[in-house]
Amino acid sequence: DPAKEVSGDLYDFFPVEPGKICFVVGDVSGKGVAAGLFMAVTRTLIRATAVPGRRPLEILQRVNAQLCAENQANLFVTMILGIVETSTGRMEYGQGGHNPPILIPPQGEPVYEPSGGMPLGVFEDAKFGQRQLDLKTGQTLLVYTDGVTEAMNPQRELFGEDRLKTAIQGQAALSAEQLAQKVVAAVAKFANGAEPSDDITLLAIKHRAS
Repeated sequence: DPAKEVSGDLYDFFPVEPGKICFVVGDVSGKGVAAGLFMAVTRTLIRATAVPGRRPLEILQRVNAQLCAENQANLFVTMILGIVETSTGRMEYGQGGHNPPILIPPQGEPVYEPSGGMPLGVFEDAKFGQRQLDLKTGQTLLVYTDGVTEAMNPQRELFGEDRLKTAIQGQAALSAEQLAQKVVAAVAKFANGAEPSDDITLLAIKHRAS
């Protein structure tokens, strides 16, 4: 959901080889046309760089090098980029200074994954975080941008990480699509008509029973 006419958020998911899907959620600094163009370039670079055999960390490093070389607007992008094996739920994802994803188990409390890494497009030698995760049957990984947690109500209060966790508590039975819609509805109810200050993007990855 874009806050203005043009969004600086990006999300994508596409097969990189049989049985493996690459997914990404990113957030470009700034607003408007410049951020939108930077977002489009970033997505194109990811698609061109995520080839069979490359791990998420290498993809981030290569995309970062190209963004740094052509970044006249002095923008940057935070990002979570991962590759998941669809048959097993095993995934590895790289962290580029982005909000920590949430792991939602079939029972029990959702848990925030560790954050890490630096944004892309600023330093050629930027260091990125890396995580490995075995998504078990019934588990969901929710990746989002800070437009969710930094959404404000008319009193200028932030939605925040605690409210996000509360919104998905006990919702593990929902499909990936329903879970994303649940969060969007919770944010809209909290905002209570206040003008959005940032784009809102969510990507939910659920390992269903085969």
